[in-house]
Amino acid sequence: MEHNIFNNREIASVICLLLFVIWGIINSRVRASFQGVINAFMKWKILLPLLAMIAYVVLIVVGLSAIGFWNVSMTKDTVLWMLGFASIMMFRATKVDKVEGFFRNAMLDNLKLIAVLEFILNVYTFSLWIELLLVSFLTFIMMLKTVSEFKIKAESSYRVVNSLLSYVLAFTVAGVIGIAIYRAIYDPDGFLTIYNLRDFLLPAVLSGLYLPFVYAWTLFMAYGYLFVRIDINNSDRNLVCYLKKLALVTFHVKLWRLLQWTRQMSSIHVNNREDAAMLVKNW
Repeated sequence: MEHNIFNNREIASVICLLLFVIWGIINSRVRASFQGVINAFMKWKILLPLLAMIAYVVLIVVGLSAIGFWNVSMTKDTVLWMLGFASIMMFRATKVDKVEGFFRNAMLDNLKLIAVLEFILNVYTFSLWIELLLVSFLTFIMMLKTVSEFKIKAESSYRVVNSLLSYVLAFTVAGVIGIAIYRAIYDPDGFLTIYNLRDFLLPAVLSGLYLPFVYAWTLFMAYGYLFVRIDINNSDRNLVCYLKKLALVTFHVKLWRLLQWTRQMSSIHVNNREDAAMLVKNW
């Protein structure tokens, strides 16, 4: 099977996206909304971690390329993974202490059945004109479904419309998946190739290598939150510095212990160094 960087479904998606962007540029209200989103992302608190994430992913790619696992043809899949999994994981890092098995579940998401089905769907696509119709149709149905879900809150009669759209969407996706699976079963030589195997493993490999960055970023945010609380609750700068150093020495890279301790501390006010030592005692 010829290994192309972009398949017909992705080309169709790009065409639809470009048409949407052109419409957004022409429409003044949509253009203003786009401008608002761009301005929000230009804030340094969002831009800085994104740049750090990109730099780390580039280092991963350079390393994988050095050992022969990654090549230029995988650029598209890498960018999509970064825009999806990598970005979501970074912004969900604030919930790491509220979701049990956060990092384990993140890796399992890459190995679930849905990931396998998505991979098969990307391997087997239709001709470009069919993909254009399919992508346009699914986008239109999803937009109608989103509108109907909002309308349900005001008028319950929209539940029938929403249910109908859900069935249409489910049957369409199931049909495409069925065709893709059928072609994979009856065309094993075209499906079981080294290119496809490498493309299938790529998200899991990238995710596994990316988790240390998420861990470090979460640790950085946890210390930042703790240090702000210490600054707010204490006026003595010497004690503030001492308590921060004590926290760093006690917890260093032990994220879970740091999060548990921070969550249990109703107040981080200290009067002297003995009080500071008592705060971290037995941790």
